[in-house]
Amino acid sequence: MKHKLTFSLLALLFALPVFAQKGFKIRAKLDNYEANELVLGFHYGEKQYVKDTVARAADGWFTFKADTLLPCGVYLLVLKPDNTFIQILISDDQDFSVQTDAKDAVGKMVVKGSDDNEHFYTYLKYLSKMRPEADTLRAQFDRLKKNAADSVRITKALEDLDKDVKKYQADMVKKYPGTMTAKIVNSALEVEAPDFKGLPEKEAQQKRYYWWRAHYFDNLDIADPCMLRGPVLHSKVDAYITKVVPQHPDSVNIALDYILQKVKPSKEVYKYFLIHFLNYYAQSKLVGFDACYVHLVKNYYAKGEAP
Repeated sequence: MKHKLTFSLLALLFALPVFAQKGFKIRAKLDNYEANELVLGFHYGEKQYVKDTVARAADGWFTFKADTLLPCGVYLLVLKPDNTFIQILISDDQDFSVQTDAKDAVGKMVVKGSDDNEHFYTYLKYLSKMRPEADTLRAQFDRLKKNAADSVRITKALEDLDKDVKKYQADMVKKYPGTMTAKIVNSALEVEAPDFKGLPEKEAQQKRYYWWRAHYFDNLDIADPCMLRGPVLHSKVDAYITKVVPQHPDSVNIALDYILQKVKPSKEVYKYFLIHFLNYYAQSKLVGFDACYVHLVKNYYAKGEAP
């Protein structure tokens, strides 16, 4: 998938885990790409970082390699000069090649040597096919919304399309369990609360909220360091603390403890979020939320719970 970003050329302050010393080798060939250098970057929390830069070889291929494996996650082939990028997955397969057109990265993608990336781009190609259909239906709805019959027909078509996409996503997760593709697809699936039919609407609405909040992370293992090197984890956790939970210091402190306990099995993820939220509440301009900063200092840093 091709995107645009501004890179932070900062050294990582977090130690990345090192796996067995067998190394990685990633080759890329890009049609319609004129620059002679290609950057390998990666997601880390809310930012992106540069891992390496290589020059194009005489045969037209860019090759990234080293004697140690890369930590799992979503990596980026960053195109100069405008910093658009193509996503690749790093998991167990770390000797593979990708070949595509820089102007149609998803549609022309050919992967060799990485099942995970093949699954990922099959998924992205499916979404690319579905998106124009959805856009066309939405445009028709906006044009014909004054006609009740047309509105009902188009709404039904959009609902059917949404069901098809959700079924495809669920099937991908079941078909490729444990892969980065399955983790990414699953993390995009929103949990759906029961209707709580038969209850007064106000009570049902309250129950739906509490159910949704309790199951907010059902589709995402927030302690998985692979997901820390991806585009979803930081925003999902941050939204839970700053939007989903009632914005009162006492409620936020309970939520912070909940998150930190869930991620504690992973030292890397635990360290990342402990630092992130300490800094966030140290800079908060909201009245009373210095209590969240004090809570983290007293219960984690002062008690030796900070790495």
